[in-house]
Amino acid sequence: MDLEERVEHVGSLVATQRLVDALARSADRSAGGESLAEVEDDCIREVVARQEARGLGVVTDGELRRLRGRDEVAAQLADVPRFGVARGRRLPAGEHRSGVSITRTALPSDTPYGVPANSLVDEYRFTAGISTRPVKVALLGPDHVTHLLDPAPGAHVHDLFDAVLALEQTVVEDVVAAGCRHVQLDSPGYLAYADPVCVAEMRGRGIDPVADLRQAIEADNAVVAGAAEATVSLHMCRSYLRGVARSPVFDPFAEILFDQLVHRRLLVDLDLSQADAFAPLRFVPRDRQVVIGVVDSRNPRVETIEEVLRLVEHAGRWFPIDQLALSPTCGFAATDPARQIGAEEQWRKLDVLVEVASRVWG
Repeated sequence: MDLEERVEHVGSLVATQRLVDALARSADRSAGGESLAEVEDDCIREVVARQEARGLGVVTDGELRRLRGRDEVAAQLADVPRFGVARGRRLPAGEHRSGVSITRTALPSDTPYGVPANSLVDEYRFTAGISTRPVKVALLGPDHVTHLLDPAPGAHVHDLFDAVLALEQTVVEDVVAAGCRHVQLDSPGYLAYADPVCVAEMRGRGIDPVADLRQAIEADNAVVAGAAEATVSLHMCRSYLRGVARSPVFDPFAEILFDQLVHRRLLVDLDLSQADAFAPLRFVPRDRQVVIGVVDSRNPRVETIEEVLRLVEHAGRWFPIDQLALSPTCGFAATDPARQIGAEEQWRKLDVLVEVASRVWG
């Protein structure tokens, strides 16, 4: 692994006030000024340049075009008559997986998306055209997207999950065909298996957590099956468990998870308050790369170099340091403004990671 590959961020970056203001103006048809698309383009040029200046081996557009709340897959299926945006309801864990076939299926016959328009391709092409570095794109995994949608009355949630999976496969294949060589799947649900309360709730509904986990892994593997030419990564985030003081029980599931995932690069956010936080990494096959979240993307305090060096040392007790890389714990942009740090803090945190990487692997 080259030094440039030792640091990456999860994907999203904090938007500047200029972009936030442009987004507000775009909702007001009577407001004048520069268009939202023009501001997005300029802001993406800026964040790409700042990533390149720090020597990051792979850059993103900061997901700055997604401030409008659009998810690539959910936005397309939300307008399909059989599927719509969820109305504040989360499916019970595992409900959408039982009996689901992981083989690729055709989209519903009544959808207008026989060959879906792929805006992720356009986003990739713009960023690739302004960057001297490889560009990474990210999309939510099928489990999470399914939670964003509702089946229409009479439609089965299994059909919804199959439609999400089929469309995600198409999205990934299209962006790889366009030249993208770094694809990241965001799958925040996996670390629920590190929470004894979540596991107990699954069992209380008659769900076998092990079988549920295996089916989720099959789905995430299937999404990237057509991306053999790309480096595929998977990000598992514990943000929804943040601040929950519970004893982790991840080990019974970690061996299954890390053994069966096909993604070659794993971005893992573990509970760093635990003395043995990195212990689950002992189950990761040694031919994989593990990117450990070691600076808090939700806390404005900038970690010291010494703090991060100690975390790398601890992680090295469980997984070869030569196969490690560093990242923030999650994307810097947050849907809840109260949990979002400032734009300058994010760059300072990345600077810390770059300096640590230079000291450890330089």
